Amino acid sequence: MRKYVFSYKPISEKSHDLAVAKFRSRLEHAGLIPKRFTRRNRSLIDAVMESLLSGKISVKPSRQGNLDVGLLPKELQSFSKSEVLRTLFRMKKADNLRVAGNTGAHRLALTNKGMRRALALTVNKLIIPTPRTWLGNWIVVLFDVPEICRTSRNAFRGHLKALGFVCFQKSAWIYPHPCREQILYLARLYEIEKWVTIITATEIDNEETLRKHFNLK
Repeated sequence: MRKYVFSYKPISEKSHDLAVAKFRSRLEHAGLIPKRFTRRNRSLIDAVMESLLSGKISVKPSRQGNLDVGLLPKELQSFSKSEVLRTLFRMKKADNLRVAGNTGAHRLALTNKGMRRALALTVNKLIIPTPRTWLGNWIVVLFDVPEICRTSRNAFRGHLKALGFVCFQKSAWIYPHPCREQILYLARLYEIEKWVTIITATEIDNEETLRKHFNLK
């Protein structure tokens, strides 16, 4: 009967981390696990998504027949054009981006899948500007989202609360400053826009209490 002798040789933490990194790299290369994004890559993706949302990126054919990026917007100037192009191609391959046009400048448009991803990436930066002087209007957000979309409804309500809205009645939230675009942004993100209504009111019950809450003069 054969006898096997196993020996164990301790390795340093640095060697262990290096071995794990090499093993993970092989799995990523083989497509067995998703690739990790570096901090720079995450920043690049965020910046590209924001630029696409605002329509600041365009591409055009190069002399070699490939696509070339035009003038980079301010938020992308810390990255090279080749980095931006690679990101755009990866987004197109993942069905997040659509390129339209055959001659001249090409129009870049986010697909529905890409739009949801872009909105999700930028939602934490959403703010409502506060004007120096109150305009005297109230923004009332009403939503009657069905139970089947409960997760989206709860997330939407949570964002309203985080933005400073006050619950006026059940599924009715109120805010004193213009914020229509921000609310539509959230409604599109959670795909509940058909159940959301935005009203601008000049008078409202219990106005004095609300004005005191929002510190309005």
